[in-house]
Amino acid sequence: MSTSLLNRGFGQLGVGFILLALWGCETTGGLVDEPTYTNPVYKWSVSYPRGWKVDAADSRSVMFRGEGPRSGILGIHAIPDAGSKSLDDVVNFSLRAYPPGRYLTVSRRSITLPNGFSAIEIVHLIGSGTVGKSRKVITIAKGRGFLIDAETYLDSWNAAEPYFNRIIDSFAVQN
Repeated sequence: MSTSLLNRGFGQLGVGFILLALWGCETTGGLVDEPTYTNPVYKWSVSYPRGWKVDAADSRSVMFRGEGPRSGILGIHAIPDAGSKSLDDVVNFSLRAYPPGRYLTVSRRSITLPNGFSAIEIVHLIGSGTVGKSRKVITIAKGRGFLIDAETYLDSWNAAEPYFNRIIDSFAVQN
């Protein structure tokens, strides 16, 4: 009986230490003190994991790269003149860059982003042989169109997906 009480006590203590260690580390936008990128031309912003590299040489297509060759890449692409079109029109326009022979659509569904914007999410398998996976989120926000495209190797997807989700979930558009 004393052994079970002792084990229970250490179990609760362990849970307490874990909760204490995690307290303050997470916010709704991801980890505390994550860097934020704000696009000065297209007026959007995201938080991204510390250590990821940002390539903003082209303000229309900003790329975020994880550490290591198989960690993943996420691009946020502005879609000009999308505000006057329907979301389906913007999706169809965007998908022309992803030919069916190279990109196999696994799923396509309507979603609502945490910021309240309606979007279409498309999951693709990419290529043959060494296959990749991508998650595309296409939205029209405040009269502007955006394609968020997260890609990595299929065998790296599970490790990279939480980072991709945090970036996508932090996506915000200013007026």
